[in-house]
Amino acid sequence: MKTPHIEIKQHGMKTEVFINGNKVDGVRKVGFEHDCSHKPVLHLELLATDMAVDCMRVPELPDVLKPFYVLRS
Repeated sequence: MKTPHIEIKQHGMKTEVFINGNKVDGVRKVGFEHDCSHKPVLHLELLATDMAVDCMRVPELPDVLKPFYVLRS
């Protein structure tokens, strides 16, 4: 499997992340993890308000968060 090309550019206080030349919007936090026996891992924290999760099992939201989200089919 070919790994994606990651590019991180910093302009003063603003940081932009590109994956295969496409800018990733909503980046809140960037972090790295690396040890000598594995490939580096990039952690991105994104601000996302419109999200779709397509999987067999999606955990239920806590009651305190339910008023802020709409279940879509």
